[in-house]
Amino acid sequence: MKPLRVRPPAAGLVGELGVPGDKSLGHRALLLGALAEGTTVVRGFPGGADVRATLDAIRRLGASADWTGDVVHVHGRGLALGGQDVVLDCANSGTTMRLGAGLVAGAPGRVTLDGDASLRRRPMERVAAPLRQMGARVTTTDGHAPVVVEGGSLVGVDITTPVASAQVKSCILLAGLRARGVTRVREPLLTRDHTERMLRHLGARIEVLPDGAAVEGGQRLRGAEIPLPGDPSSAAFLVVAALLVDGSELVLRDVGTNPTRTGGLQILARMGAQVILSPSAWAVPADHDNDREPYGQLWRDAYGELCRLYDVTVLGVSNVGPMTGGPWRGRRCIGCSLAMGPGGRVLAQGPYGAAAEALVFVEVRPRPPLARGTDFAAVLQARGYQGP
Repeated sequence: MKPLRVRPPAAGLVGELGVPGDKSLGHRALLLGALAEGTTVVRGFPGGADVRATLDAIRRLGASADWTGDVVHVHGRGLALGGQDVVLDCANSGTTMRLGAGLVAGAPGRVTLDGDASLRRRPMERVAAPLRQMGARVTTTDGHAPVVVEGGSLVGVDITTPVASAQVKSCILLAGLRARGVTRVREPLLTRDHTERMLRHLGARIEVLPDGAAVEGGQRLRGAEIPLPGDPSSAAFLVVAALLVDGSELVLRDVGTNPTRTGGLQILARMGAQVILSPSAWAVPADHDNDREPYGQLWRDAYGELCRLYDVTVLGVSNVGPMTGGPWRGRRCIGCSLAMGPGGRVLAQGPYGAAAEALVFVEVRPRPPLARGTDFAAVLQARGYQGP
């Protein structure tokens, strides 16, 4: 292989660009689109090896999918998806294997999920055990792949997962769609809520719990447009490069934001960031009920932990108003402009809602970084950090 040499530029990194679509959302869009009735149009499809494995899997399960450029049209089979004996090659994708196991657990047939040598080393009992509890017959190979799922009649359960894993949670929720009764998933720490949001987008009723989520079985999903935002993980490399090179000014378009995905902000804080500017807006259904799902609190919780652990200041800016065009037409962009300071104090907060147009002014006085490098471990432990 020819060596690649990278040298610092003479000036800063300057430009405006996009990043590939969010891989985590791409997996879920394909799987849920296959389980939906009608056609789901996935735009911004990243096309990497992992999501291609999921695309191949849904085709083998009986859904049809047309991929052109960065757009995939998934023609779903509804609850009739699966039902045959088939082998799914998940390549190196743990998401394909774990979520795929939940997808097929409620359908008759024998499905074998396998992958490459690397994937065969990853633990799979964490999804096999709850699926068995729901009524599926699942065997693993010493706790690893290949995983064989013999689906059938499932029963809703109330499960507390031993590990905080969005893949495990999503596996159980997908199985719950085909189970009798209500399936509740509780987590020791809340994980990303991509599956819950996408299920709701496709018409499912999802109950948000303080420590997880619940879904009622037998619901039918409706195909819809799913435009994928840019992947925050891909954007992180460019953000860090811009921080390291003096004089840089990068604009990254359409990168996804979610209050359950603030790991990148924590990395910035550990690198010495004192003030972080971040979006705090989201597109919600027109009938969004803030009493039932307190949207603004999601951001206060996420930013509050960041400020408490690292003594940084986070400024959350938001757009508001109805969305009148494009794939999100009919939704509302809601937000709550928010400034939180060291210790998790709310410095300023704008009004909540889709019509809350207000400018919020706040004076920020940054503090020096708490620690550098490995010294952060002791500081975080003393402050009660329980993350990975």
